[in-house]
Amino acid sequence: MTEEGAREPEALAHARQFLNEKRVRFLIHMHTEEVFTARDGVVHGFGRREQMAPSFVVRTSNGPVLAVVQGSRRLSYKKLKRLLGVKDISLASPEEVIAATGTPVGSVSLLQLNMPVIFDAGLLEEDVVFGGCGVANTTLEISPSDLAGVLDAAIADISDVRVE
Repeated sequence: MTEEGAREPEALAHARQFLNEKRVRFLIHMHTEEVFTARDGVVHGFGRREQMAPSFVVRTSNGPVLAVVQGSRRLSYKKLKRLLGVKDISLASPEEVIAATGTPVGSVSLLQLNMPVIFDAGLLEEDVVFGGCGVANTTLEISPSDLAGVLDAAIADISDVRVE
């Protein structure tokens, strides 16, 4: 249940149940402001940019993959293609993101059980990371090593330095 006594969104209830069953420590932050980017997360006080964990649904010839990188870095298509052994990849369209995850771009959950998940190695240098949990205006706070473990995520260098 939410603070107002309203029924919690199903995706959020499933996230809580999954993480509780796995005995993983986590927090789900509910907020009124929209947080769609790593920069938004920093501006709204969730943590440092390195702790933000934006997730990208990537289209490959083998099906969708969730790539999660540090907010201070950018996804490297070259490294991801090499890791996956595929010739072409691209970000999924907004419609493909909804089809693959059930949520729109900006609210994609880090807890994807229906597709391979790849964590950028730099995320594991952080004690906690912040990312989507499948519901707008909610943010998951969790240990990246715990999250990678419960998802059986691959860990690899899939990012490059962000130049701004």
